Amino acid sequence: MTWGRLDDQFFECEKVQALLGMPGGKAALVLHFSALTYCSRHLTDGELTPAAVQKAAHDAQVSRALALLLVRVKLWEMRRGKRLFIHDYLDYNPSRTEVEAKRREKARAGQAGGLATARARAAAKPQQNCTPVPYPSHTRPIPKETTPPTPPTGPSPPEERTGSRLMQAVVAIWPGAGAVFYEGYTNLEDEYGPDFIWDCWRAALESGQTKPSVRYLEAIARRCKAEGREPNERQELQDAKPEQERPTEIEGRPIIGWVGDTPILDAAAQTP
Repeated sequence: MTWGRLDDQFFECEKVQALLGMPGGKAALVLHFSALTYCSRHLTDGELTPAAVQKAAHDAQVSRALALLLVRVKLWEMRRGKRLFIHDYLDYNPSRTEVEAKRREKARAGQAGGLATARARAAAKPQQNCTPVPYPSHTRPIPKETTPPTPPTGPSPPEERTGSRLMQAVVAIWPGAGAVFYEGYTNLEDEYGPDFIWDCWRAALESGQTKPSVRYLEAIARRCKAEGREPNERQELQDAKPEQERPTEIEGRPIIGWVGDTPILDAAAQTP
């Protein structure tokens, strides 16, 4: 889990005050907060693809057209080839590289702690007398068991995990598999977020996978991240109109970009 950050003087900012003075400004501010949490959760470094804007608007239950107001007051900006970004996002929030490095460091520390605990338990376990005892001359050794052993079981996943929809589904399919087995699914929830991985699970079921493995879910998650979309979004929702079909201006005002099918007008050309 990551956290989105705000300046403690956020509401004193001139941009925010200007936004709140516009019709629909409060709803646009809710969209801004939703977009902040989206960027933080998916580690986009502040970039907002059309699919990201649509998802943020859906989560906040507001219209994605409010993105126009956020661009107008410059809380959002178009740059790098007309790509949409939250203004100064990386000035207040860690980058994707920093978050992933911290997660790797945390994982290594956890592995080292688990190894130290295992060694301490092994050292504390009393040693058994392993002196071999010869078999009597009139008997033969009992042959070793050839039947494959039953897979070891272990404790259930941590209590704080059993409440997620994904873990409830996994435990229902593989009851008593042990905490080590469940760890792969919980790691995916840590990396991508419980809601995102739950959508990956549903996408796997819809594709015919009755028992999706950790690798299968991770493949779906990586593909969706690479394509900039959510697992439960249809591909056609991202298809943009060809550039030749789009107007370059509206009522004499230049269009500098698009958020899905919504045009973003040049703020400098707006009449007061």
